[in-house]
Amino acid sequence: MASKSINVTIDEELLALSDSLVVEGKYANRSQFVQASIQAMLLKLDAEHIAEQAKLLKKNNDTEEWFEGELGSWQEEY
Repeated sequence: MASKSINVTIDEELLALSDSLVVEGKYANRSQFVQASIQAMLLKLDAEHIAEQAKLLKKNNDTEEWFEGELGSWQEEY
């Protein structure tokens, strides 16, 4: 994957904490730490979104009805 350089302003305490992880060898450098942190946050937000959607489906008791109705159209599309 191609990388792109960006400028980011970070609180000094957060930077010191992340630098300590780099010094401990958990990350090769600041860039790797920031990239891993962004990826973790995106995965968390995605998981939260999926959980919210599942709750809505369960709350509405539409899960089985929706699935049954959509299954045929999915099979036709793919």
